[in-house]
Amino acid sequence: QEEYMTTLPCQHNMPALTFVLAAMCVSVCAAAASPRVLPGVDLSENAGPQSIMLVVKGEMGLDEMAPLDDTLPRSLKREAVYSFLTDRAERGQKCARAALRKRNVEFQAFWITNAISVREVAGPVLRDIITECGYEIEEVRQMGYLKRRIPPQDSMRPQPVSSKLQWNIEKVGADKAWADGHDGTGVVVATLDGGVRYTHDALINNYRGTVDADKGKFEHDYNWKDWPYKNKEPLDSDGHGTNVQGILSGSKESGVGVAPGAKWISGKIFNYAGYSSNEWTLSGVQWAMCPTPLASRYEQSGNCSLGADVVSCSWGEDDATTGFLKDAMAAWLKAGMVPVFAVGNAGPHCGTVVSPADYAGVLSVGATDKHDEMVEFSSRGPGANGTKGALPYDPLTPNLVAPGLMIQGPSHKSDDGYTGFSGTSQAAPHVAGAAALLLSAHPSWSPHQVAEALYATAATASLPVPDSGWDKCGMPDAALAPNASATFPNFIAGYGRLDAASAAAYSKAH
Repeated sequence: QEEYMTTLPCQHNMPALTFVLAAMCVSVCAAAASPRVLPGVDLSENAGPQSIMLVVKGEMGLDEMAPLDDTLPRSLKREAVYSFLTDRAERGQKCARAALRKRNVEFQAFWITNAISVREVAGPVLRDIITECGYEIEEVRQMGYLKRRIPPQDSMRPQPVSSKLQWNIEKVGADKAWADGHDGTGVVVATLDGGVRYTHDALINNYRGTVDADKGKFEHDYNWKDWPYKNKEPLDSDGHGTNVQGILSGSKESGVGVAPGAKWISGKIFNYAGYSSNEWTLSGVQWAMCPTPLASRYEQSGNCSLGADVVSCSWGEDDATTGFLKDAMAAWLKAGMVPVFAVGNAGPHCGTVVSPADYAGVLSVGATDKHDEMVEFSSRGPGANGTKGALPYDPLTPNLVAPGLMIQGPSHKSDDGYTGFSGTSQAAPHVAGAAALLLSAHPSWSPHQVAEALYATAATASLPVPDSGWDKCGMPDAALAPNASATFPNFIAGYGRLDAASAAAYSKAH
């Protein structure tokens, strides 16, 4: 790949130095201060407006942050991490922010990762900014996009209103966990997807923005945000996000949700075509941790006390090369937030899991059917991201599997209809819901403790061995899975199928 390298003057007073030494200084100075400008970024004199990302030099340095007390409420953990990261970002991005403001260029400076998104900047202006602040910038690249990929859907006909417990909720034992006192009460869950029909019967009463459902009073600030279209109240154009939210936290009466006692919030990061720009994605992951009001400016402070405890994401990068969400996942984990990601729908081939599902510390989820058989489209491991950054990658991906074939959830077309969707998108919110059940009983549990409980209790006996065998994609070695049996964990079903009832029982003993 061709890269454009800027040359910046070496501003030192060197009257006594020889010409040779001066030339060497210019060379070294320029090399140290020259950012990589990747193909697609046009710095020519006639280059028109373009949207780009400035990647700023330096790690966010969370490993340098003092350990947080395990007993600290998650709201205060989020605040502590936010304060640390915003300080780092303000100091590390000082020149670039000032240069952009001086030229009246619209931008968003992120704190959850060391980057700045810049909108509609002309080539000459961008070149001037790079020249002025090149010592601070590591890389300049085009705005990237990720595509939410779902498998072909069979039938998505609206279903009649029903209070019957859905098979998938019973399969993972959520109803037994409720009876045992675990229903998600006191936990805030979030989805980052394509929107939600918040007025649906199954969702309206545990939407955190509902003030009085009967009177139609809602407060959407800090509870909803739409980056592609700036809608001021939740909506959903294709049904995917509403279905996912229902599986995560639909009401007990509806029978579709795993954690009906949890309060939910949601951010719309995907447009109608199913694409999310890197800017929208990073904005969403920041917002889930420290939400901002609807009318906030890009750099307005977030309210970390209103952030999510568990975040369910039914998407990922299938061509990850930069690991651009690693800093964000590290921040979530440091703040005590539980990240849950679908592994993708590119199965049955091995090594097809997407990022961030293959980041260490992330709960990654594949899909099964009514009979606990692996669904063919569910992506398989091992995780192969391996990019450098705040977290190592986890070859043991997926970690868990859950129902993901024709899963009923609220319809986006009416307030009382239900619709079926298939995909690892549907499997992921089952695990996110189970995490909320555990946190409702153990508010001080870390993401690692939640994961341990889910792994230790995952069902394996009912999982038929695929025709290709568990070893089709290889088996983890002892270093990766020291307590492994002959078949579990593996790179197809991880530790096994989610069992929320057993996890709830396990949590009482631990």
